[in-house]
Parts: sequence; structure tokens; C-alpha cells
Amino acid sequence: GLFVPSSSSAVVARLRAEAPDECDDNFFVRCALHFNSFAAGAGGCDRVTFPTLVRANHSCFPNCIVDGDEGTLRALREVRAGEDLTVSYLGDAELLWPRHRRRAELAQRWDFVCGCERCSAPLDDTRRFRACRREGCGGDLLTAHASSGPALRCGRCGAAPEEAEA
Repeated sequence: GLFVPSSSSAVVARLRAEAPDECDDNFFVRCALHFNSFAAGAGGCDRVTFPTLVRANHSCFPNCIVDGDEGTLRALREVRAGEDLTVSYLGDAELLWPRHRRRAELAQRWDFVCGCERCSAPLDDTRRFRACRREGCGGDLLTAHASSGPALRCGRCGAAPEEAEA
């Protein structure tokens, strides 16, 4: 079935405020489309819902994409037996954002805090920068998800880059 959160959801409340006189049936359809549809058509201006695809959960490091207006689910990488099929609810450009910004966007648009593998990791290995200059290391500098301390850390040795390197 289609997912529609409870009426206590902040997103549902915002959708209701946009059309306070809308009948309950129409409002339910609008909520179902908001939470379960994919962009389609020229420029992604249309919205479509595929009964099977609505079961795919979100990940900021998805293993699948919805390809084309027919709703074909395509694997981006090898999917292990028993692994959930995931898609990103965010666009490609939004996936480049730091964790706090992606989570804020997902909370604002879909009313959940992302707990995917990428958001749960202490370092974001999809946001790589030039190699660590520590002698003998050569690891990539990755964005750290720490609220304090250096924004970058080496994914191999854990060192923060020197001020002159950053």
C-alpha cells in the first residue's frame, strides 16, 4: 500500500494548511502522491506512482535508481541477497550536500530523519578530497560528521589536515 503518515506529521499539517477546505478524500490522494510519487516527464515536472516502487526505502547511498517514466528499477551496484532495495528521495545535486543539510531537507519534505549507512557513518566517504599529506599515508580526506573538531579527516589514518593544507 501507499504510505501516508499520521495527521500529527508536520508535513501533513503543512499540506493541510495549503488547502484547508479540501475534502478528506482529495487530501488523502494529495498526501499519497506527495509521499509516494517519482518525478517523470520532460524536466521531471510530472509525478507518477508505481505500486511496487513505493516500497523502496530512501538511502543517501542508494543501490538502485528509478529509470525512466515506466518506473524501471535499476541497480547502481551489486545488491546482496536479502539487502533492501533503496533509492534516493533527493536529487543528484542534493546528495552532494553534507549530512546535516540532507537530513534537514528529508525532514522538511518527507518528515523523517535519515539513518542510512552514509548518514550513520562518522566519515562521509562519498565526499572525498585530495589525498592526506601525512608521510606514508596517501588516504583520502573525508568529510567528518562531528559537530566540533575538524571538518575533514583522513579516511585511512584519521588525521586532520594541517591548517596550511585545508
